[in-house]
Amino acid sequence: MLKVINAEFDDILNGLRKAGHRITKARSAILLTLISAGKPLTAAQILADARVRAASREKTTVYRELDFLLAEKLAHTIDLQDGKRRFEISHRGEHHHHLVCTKCETVTCVELPKHLHDIEAALGKKHHFLITSHSLEFFGLCQSCQVGHA
Repeated sequence: MLKVINAEFDDILNGLRKAGHRITKARSAILLTLISAGKPLTAAQILADARVRAASREKTTVYRELDFLLAEKLAHTIDLQDGKRRFEISHRGEHHHHLVCTKCETVTCVELPKHLHDIEAALGKKHHFLITSHSLEFFGLCQSCQVGHA
């Protein structure tokens, strides 16, 4: 797993360098935090990460870097309907969705079967609508929180 994280991190850094962007300590720390998390993180969770704290103690720097990653389409935001904006790395290339536990707030990334992408294409065609993105999250109770729940 560490090799995959390092490879993805290196790919992103190389792409940024090729595009003429600087690789700052804060930028590197935030990218590594998002890649290694494997799930969407709030700004507070990113700020709490030891790597990010060591790279920058300035909240404004972290928010500025997150805005940069969004503008460069290296990260995107996820709305899990709790009023908190979460950030997730986009570089992976796959599109996925989330299972969200409404009790403990655990978030699990999941891929949906291909036929759902076919449904999306059919909807766009039927309604003459150019779909540029979509969001689909599932809310409920994780296995741990189901204990004692009837």
